Amino acid sequence: MQLSRSQSVILRGPLIIICLLFLALICMPQEYVCVKGCSKSFAKSSSLVKHKNSCPHLLEIRQKSRQIHREKGDDAFPNVTSLSERKQRLMASFQVMDHQDPSTTLATVSTEPTAMDVDPPMPLSPTQAFVSAEPEPIPEPPPPPALTASGRPRREYRIPTRFRDILPEPLAPAVLAEEPQLEVGPVRRVLLIVRDRLITAANTFGIWRDYPRRPTVDPDSSLSLDELSNSHQVTLDPLSPTDPPSNLSPSDSEHPSDSEHPFYWPFPNVTIWRIMSWLNNGKTAKSEAEVTAFVEKVILSPDFNKDDLIGFNAHRENQRLDKALSKAALKSQFSESPVDILVPSGDAAVPAKTFTIPGLLHRSLTSVIHDAFNDPLSHLLHFSPFKLFRRNAKTRKDERIHGELYTSDAFLAEHEKIQRYGKLPPDDLACKREKVVAALMFSSDATHLTDFGNAKAWPIYLMLGNLSKYIRARPNSGAMHHLAYIPSLPDSFQDFASAFHCKWRTQKQEILTHCRRELMHAVWKTILDDEFIQAYHYGIVIKCIDGIERRIYPRFFTYSADYPEKVLLATIRDKGLCPCPRCLVFKSKLDRLGMRRDISIRVKVREFMADQVAIARRAIYTLAKSIRSKPVEDLLKSFSGVPTVNAFVDRLGPNFNPSHILVVDLLHEFELGVWKALFTHLIRLLHAAGRGSDDLVVQLDRRYRDISTFGHGTIRKFAANSSEMKKLAARDFEDLLQCAIPTFEGLLEEPHNKRLMKLLYRTAEWHALAKLRMHSDATLDLLDELTTEFGKLIRQFRDLTCSEFETVELPRETAARNRRQTAQQATTSPAIPRSTPSTAPFCNDAPTEVASTSPTVTSPPQAVPPPTMPSTSPIITSPAQAVPTPAITSTGPPVSSTTATTASTTTATTASSTTATTASSMTATTASTTTATTASTSRSEGQPSTAPPGSGTNRKSKHFNLFIVKLHFLGDYVRHIRLFGTTDSYSTQLGELAHRLVKRLYGLTNKKDAIKQISKKYTRQRVFRQAEKQEEKEADQPERLSEHHVISHSRNSPLNVLAFVQDGDPAKKDFFPKLQEHLLGRILGRDFDGDTHESFTHEDRNSIRLRNNTIFRHMTARINYTTYDIRRDYDTVNPRTHPFIMVSSPEVESNPNAHPFWYGAVIGVFHADVQHTGSKSRSFGWKPMDFLWVRWLGVVPGHSFGQKQAKLPKLGFIPETDDYAFGFLDPSLVIRGCHLLPAFVDGRTSELLETRAPTEARLNGQIDDWANYYVGIFVDRDMYMRFLGMGIGHRENTAACSRGSDSMDCEPDLATSEDQHGIEGEDDEDMQVQVVEDSDLDSDSDSDNDEEEEEEGDGGDGDSDEDDEDDLGFDDL
Repeated sequence: MQLSRSQSVILRGPLIIICLLFLALICMPQEYVCVKGCSKSFAKSSSLVKHKNSCPHLLEIRQKSRQIHREKGDDAFPNVTSLSERKQRLMASFQVMDHQDPSTTLATVSTEPTAMDVDPPMPLSPTQAFVSAEPEPIPEPPPPPALTASGRPRREYRIPTRFRDILPEPLAPAVLAEEPQLEVGPVRRVLLIVRDRLITAANTFGIWRDYPRRPTVDPDSSLSLDELSNSHQVTLDPLSPTDPPSNLSPSDSEHPSDSEHPFYWPFPNVTIWRIMSWLNNGKTAKSEAEVTAFVEKVILSPDFNKDDLIGFNAHRENQRLDKALSKAALKSQFSESPVDILVPSGDAAVPAKTFTIPGLLHRSLTSVIHDAFNDPLSHLLHFSPFKLFRRNAKTRKDERIHGELYTSDAFLAEHEKIQRYGKLPPDDLACKREKVVAALMFSSDATHLTDFGNAKAWPIYLMLGNLSKYIRARPNSGAMHHLAYIPSLPDSFQDFASAFHCKWRTQKQEILTHCRRELMHAVWKTILDDEFIQAYHYGIVIKCIDGIERRIYPRFFTYSADYPEKVLLATIRDKGLCPCPRCLVFKSKLDRLGMRRDISIRVKVREFMADQVAIARRAIYTLAKSIRSKPVEDLLKSFSGVPTVNAFVDRLGPNFNPSHILVVDLLHEFELGVWKALFTHLIRLLHAAGRGSDDLVVQLDRRYRDISTFGHGTIRKFAANSSEMKKLAARDFEDLLQCAIPTFEGLLEEPHNKRLMKLLYRTAEWHALAKLRMHSDATLDLLDELTTEFGKLIRQFRDLTCSEFETVELPRETAARNRRQTAQQATTSPAIPRSTPSTAPFCNDAPTEVASTSPTVTSPPQAVPPPTMPSTSPIITSPAQAVPTPAITSTGPPVSSTTATTASTTTATTASSTTATTASSMTATTASTTTATTASTSRSEGQPSTAPPGSGTNRKSKHFNLFIVKLHFLGDYVRHIRLFGTTDSYSTQLGELAHRLVKRLYGLTNKKDAIKQISKKYTRQRVFRQAEKQEEKEADQPERLSEHHVISHSRNSPLNVLAFVQDGDPAKKDFFPKLQEHLLGRILGRDFDGDTHESFTHEDRNSIRLRNNTIFRHMTARINYTTYDIRRDYDTVNPRTHPFIMVSSPEVESNPNAHPFWYGAVIGVFHADVQHTGSKSRSFGWKPMDFLWVRWLGVVPGHSFGQKQAKLPKLGFIPETDDYAFGFLDPSLVIRGCHLLPAFVDGRTSELLETRAPTEARLNGQIDDWANYYVGIFVDRDMYMRFLGMGIGHRENTAACSRGSDSMDCEPDLATSEDQHGIEGEDDEDMQVQVVEDSDLDSDSDSDNDEEEEEEGDGGDGDSDEDDEDDLGFDDL
């Protein structure tokens, strides 16, 4: 029936209305609401998930549900279907474990009769428990070979393996224990150890958890993919009106009527509250983004009222806030306290006097802990530690995984100790609350607040190890709590001491050093107050964010600091006879890394000798002995002790050993220590190898400049002159190491070049393993082996290579030495003698410092109030009193007296009985380096050598010094990773990043009493902090993380494909036919075979059509991938800057030792609208398809590489004569971007692409290519683990550089036994060794701001206390 025009018009109206309503429903934004009773709604599901972790309404519903289950039992709910199918599968393992017969199950141990019973045997892993017993099916016969269009068998090409992108996922959920009941019962008479062990199911990556005790909270089970991403950035944002700052509410006891204040209290209205919250967000630069945020969140807010701003004054409102904070329930505010130290008089008749140092700003440690368990991040705290396991794919054995502190042996041991022996307060002996360990992690470091001037701060930071390190590592997460700011000795102290101490002029340096040390420990005694000591012994009851009260026991786990600060905390001498703060190794044996004797000596753990320290303090404070007098030295020098009472031992008890918490520091010990020293000496070697010419150094700088950047700040652009090392931070030295192999290759002659290449490979490999964020037992064993090998290689390099060159100071070292010399001469110059003050004390005839006349102190002293000291102290030398005499050198002729007074080295024989005589004969020198030489050394040490022509100055001889404590520290890394987790969890880099906030707040002060203003501004910022709300930028936190790749579908850069290929570029040869074959193969579902579809006819290719013959070009493509530590990360592929990619190779299926990756350089990123026509087409619609235009690279034939051979893989471009030198690639096959380093020794060539005309295959202006490239396998930890084949998140990778896959090493070990060359043999007690304290190997400065490297020297005996402020770690990333 045909409708009339009027009828069609009538029906058309309702249809249009229905369509509009349908479109409105589709376009309506989706809203995610919480449970009934909660009024909050969210635009994203991830925001709703985060909210549910702390929603009080949902927590109340869950609690009621648990109560109903407990009352009615599980049988009352037979058909529960609320859980998802996936969660039911995960819970099945727990149900099997929990309901098995106790006599037969091995998966769960519920109780143990006594505390003396050993742990039950290791249960079967989840991977063992669910192995299918079905027989394997019989494989079918292979299909007949495919034929081409001409009837011939088709060629078999090796195709890239399809990359399986497995998304990170949280660990399998744990069945939580019921909350303990709090009814008061009788006091326990019998100790019954009950364990409720729990083993979770394995997740997709084969990882499961082993809880010694069933947890009550499982924060990992609710993590989203966004929170498992490395690009996830949490930024602090002001609170919204619906979430008022609860810590501003006044205490009910003081203001009972103020409990119902509006949310904007203490401000008069919401408009001012919004403005003040924006003002105190901690950001100093008001950029365009800040102004935009101000307009959107303040001015455009619905409750903004301009009339409320009449009479507004920001200073007055800040004062209003400060006044409210002083009366609020927020206890963890900064308070100012004086610090008292005891100063000796130097006269037995004059008692010691107390000097008060003002300005210690600190917060209550217990209050900070209380706040940490209730801040917005507290729902992610782990209350119960566990072990992580996985099944090793190669050994088929279960192995331990190490990463977080709450999965470490130290946390597990302390948790078990607290559960068994945790004390309860006498007034609450029947407490049944859950016992939880608060893992305290401290970090402190002095920092300069400005680039110019002397403004500095010395903050102490506190972190909770119960929180994941991935959250603590984010500078803006709020997980780094500011605990205190250590003051310095005021200028008035020297006036006081010079008037009080009768021997101030001759003992000034040692008095200042001693008092600074006393100040440091006095500060810590103030922090460790009585309230904390009570909590330390009996715990502190805290109502956590979930509304449940728990008893928290704070425990010290780690203290991150650089070496000078470790010396202060351990109360030992800086570079004394036993310079290690953790063991008692002698300085003369610091170079024996990895040797058997070195491993055994680490067992001797350093302890605080309280009795000897007490006797020494009595000699100083009562008998008026000097701090370096012989009686004091006889007591303390043998173990490098100092006469300072350790605050941690004094407050926490004699069983607490501060040496145990001083963890390794990769940033200062390796990157700014061992590697910086090695790199510096390599520059000296190049100067020496050039025989007076700087050509080799210039060539090295040019090579570093030619290396491309990589990643998002992973490899930065190198400076114009990398060899000068100007203003380089630790990250810059890391980049120098990761790119060092091709840059140094061929600069030295053989065999030194081969030896250096192997040393650089092992150095980079050790650094990569030590910096891993997730370790397994296998990788730790490998790191242990590498530590031994690295120690042997670096000793070989010193003895076999460095000894062949006459190396001298670098020009910047000479200039720095001259500046220090001038400053020291100005300080010690007797031209203007200082008159004795009229108030100077008169010293009685006290016993002299000579050993024969000084009485021996044998009885313990009376308790003396122990003082404490900071770690910053400028070098202050006393005027020289000795008669100018020829300086004594160990191997050279005497130097004239003029030279002796200006020499920068002091030579001594430390292992000799004439140490004191040698030291006294050299008091006329202003030495800053101590050199003890071996009897076999024939070369002159410390004498000026001829400088290169034209320099006009003499340079001091420099040798490669391995007698440094930082090299010795490398042997502790494996033990500390097993004990405390991976090094990134307690790296000093976390403290360096926290300095950024201190410096930003300093910029907001008026520079008067700046530290006090910083503490106030920090407190204000905490008030407005909300970590749950995030501001995300697409560049910083890319969306679509679940997708493998992201390519824009913008149509701003269209290209007509027929016109695009007409310019004669050899890279565009057969561009369109290859593109058709590539797209057709993907549409038909064929595996990628290099686009060699020989079965495709001309008609088949013509069935592929591009809309308007147009392709659209894009600048970048983002490749998302899962890292080795099961995190989500991404690489940005840019054909102009970061073109190189890697795909999986299929060759490993038939040859396990084959290289597992293929490589290509992306020269174009495109998408097009594609239509498939013809008889094989399934759809005639237009489909957008992404594709990459690639220039392929291949492995260089005949080049052997691998971990055992210590060589990088070498690649080269496929010659243009090959039909498949250029092709197309599906972006889904890309694993990630890679970093290729030019093989500089092979030079550049135009034979691979002979054209010199502009081409798409080269960057603008280039006319040739590098002949070969090295694969930068050390560019980041994920890349290294892909080649190693041990990445837990790389499930199907095969190792390319496995130790077992190489047939032989390129360079046999030069010293096969420990007795060759006199370096690998066991220690001969009478053997003298060379000890050189060079500044370049022990520098702790993060950047050379003034190009000065302070010489870290000792006195004649080698036991010194560093007094220079620059050596105390003013490290600023």
